[in-house]
Amino acid sequence: MRKLIILISLLFWSCAPDKAKIMVALPLEKSGLSYGIDAKNGINLAVLDLGEKNITFSYCDTEGKAEKFNECYENAKKQGVNIVIGPILTREIDNKSIELINKYKIPVISPSITTDEIFNKSEYIFSVAATNSIIAANLAYILSEVGVSEVVIVKDPNSEYSVDISEREKKALSKYNINVVDEINFRGSRADLINDLKNSISKFKKEQKVAVKGKSKKEETPKPTTKNAIIINTYAVDLDKILLDIRQELKYDGILVGPDAWDEIKEQAVQIPGENFYVAHFFPLENEKTKEFFNKYQQQFKTIPSSWSALSYDALSIVVKAIREAKAIETQRILLRMKYQDYNGLTGRISYGGDNKPDDKSVVIIKYTGDKKGFVRRTNVAGTIAQ
Repeated sequence: MRKLIILISLLFWSCAPDKAKIMVALPLEKSGLSYGIDAKNGINLAVLDLGEKNITFSYCDTEGKAEKFNECYENAKKQGVNIVIGPILTREIDNKSIELINKYKIPVISPSITTDEIFNKSEYIFSVAATNSIIAANLAYILSEVGVSEVVIVKDPNSEYSVDISEREKKALSKYNINVVDEINFRGSRADLINDLKNSISKFKKEQKVAVKGKSKKEETPKPTTKNAIIINTYAVDLDKILLDIRQELKYDGILVGPDAWDEIKEQAVQIPGENFYVAHFFPLENEKTKEFFNKYQQQFKTIPSSWSALSYDALSIVVKAIREAKAIETQRILLRMKYQDYNGLTGRISYGGDNKPDDKSVVIIKYTGDKKGFVRRTNVAGTIAQ
C-alpha cells in the first residue's frame, strides 16, 4: 500500500505543470489610474526580490471596471491560471464577479479592497489590507484619544467604499460616545461641499458665555467648546485642495481626519495648516524593512511607493510563500496553504488562521503637517501598539 501511494505521488508530480500560473488583474496604463501603476510596480519589485522561477505571469487590464475584471477572470479559467492577484478597487467586484469566483474556485487575492462584505461572500477572495471595520475602529479610537466628542462625516454616495466605511465609522464612534452631528454627500463639487460644510459645522456646540457675579458682559467667562473633527471619506483627486478650502475658506481650526483613501495625497502638493491625520496601511520610513523597500522602489521606478505598491508587494509575497509550501502546482493545494499563511509584511503582520481576511491586521496613523507626512505609530484594533 505504501509503495502504491509513493507511485501515485510520483505520477502526480510528473503530470503536474512545471510552473504556477498567476494572473495580475489591475487597472493598468489604459485606465489612467495612478494606483494601478503603483500596484503593478509593487508586484514587479516583488518578482525581482523573491527570485521565484516556478511561476509565470500574465497581465489583464481591468480598467477599474467590474465587467472588465469578470472578463479577466473568465480568461484566467480558460488559461488554467492557479491564482489571480487583483482587483484593487471595490467597484471592480460586483455580484457577477462573486458568482464566477464561487463557480470556478480560482483564488483571488486583492491587495487593497477593504470592504468587509466582499470577503464574506466568497471564501476564495483573500484580503491583504486591513478592512473597513478595522480602519473605522482605529480612526474612532484615535479621535477619542485626542478628546474629540463631535464630528461631521463627508461621504461619496456613489462610492460603495465611501458609504461602507462611513457606516462603520458611525458604529465605532458611538462606542466612544462621539456624536455625529451631520453627514454630507459629496458629489464632486468643491464649492458645494464648502457651502454644505458651513451649515454642518454650525451644528457643533457653540461657545457659551457664563455670567460671573461682579463682572460686566464684556468680562463674562467663556465656556470652552467641545473638541470636534471633520471626517472625509472620499477618493477625490483634489483631496488636498478640499482640505485647504476647509481651512482657508471656512477658517476651520478643528481636526481633519480620514481613512486610507487619503494616501492619494502626495507630499508637497499644497501646504495644509492645522491638525490633519489619517489611517493607512503603510509608511515608507516606519522601519528598516520599509526603508529598504522605499529605496529599492525609488531606484527602480524613479518615484516613491504608495500603500498600493506595498500591499501588492505583500500580496505576491504571500502567494509565492503558499505555492512553495504547497509543494505542488495545483490550485486547491495552493488555496489550502493560502488560508494558513502567517506573513510579516511591509504593511504589518498578515495572518489568516484558516480564514480569507486578516482580522487582527494593524494599520498606521499618519499625521499630515504642512506638506509633509509623519509617522505617528502602528496600531491594532484596540489602539495599542502592534507587535
